[in-house]
Amino acid sequence: EAVGRRARRNWPCLGAPGLSYPVGVRGSFTREFLIVICVGIAAFIAGLGHRELGNPVEPRYAGMAMDIAQGGPAVVPLNSGKHYNQKPPLGLWAAALSLKLGGATPSEFLVRLPGALMGILAAVGILLLGRLLFGGRAGLLAAVMFQTMWIICWSGRFYHFDIPLTATVVWTMYAWVRLSKVEGATPWRWAALACLSLAIGVFRSAGRRVGEECSARW
Repeated sequence: EAVGRRARRNWPCLGAPGLSYPVGVRGSFTREFLIVICVGIAAFIAGLGHRELGNPVEPRYAGMAMDIAQGGPAVVPLNSGKHYNQKPPLGLWAAALSLKLGGATPSEFLVRLPGALMGILAAVGILLLGRLLFGGRAGLLAAVMFQTMWIICWSGRFYHFDIPLTATVVWTMYAWVRLSKVEGATPWRWAALACLSLAIGVFRSAGRRVGEECSARW
């Protein structure tokens, strides 16, 4: 309870009934959303396919995704002819779908596109979470700072699973905060979003144990 009192004192919107923003900082969500999208396109998508796949991670994952796109095993993908059980396959499925929609031909841009889109999705989640806790200006600044940090920008333009995992964590946090403030008969929507985000994060980026379970069962 003491933690709750401190939270309500530091974050006034948590202490108000229902879902509210601090007075005077609501801002225009449409404008803030468009700014975040434009910054995300510049940070994550512009020139995404101009660089060759970087060793050792990108070529390995891209090869497995291409194999899936061309009809190879999807539940337990193949890596150089051997079953790969180090990571769950959701990240590979996303890249495989992107490649499939592009004609199942090798493309650095299409391989990296799902991760770049997840970077923008993470920034939108940060915008919403910041608006909910501190107001529109804070949410916008946090989202833009997130997208323009060097390590985030680099990771979002590189085919691996760190940024997608970040996005699922952000959306889980947002759903939890919304769930903590919802009153009435529909809190299950935010509970469902929190559980879904956690499940996607585990299934996309969990380690070897989950991959071994998939391999053993399939």
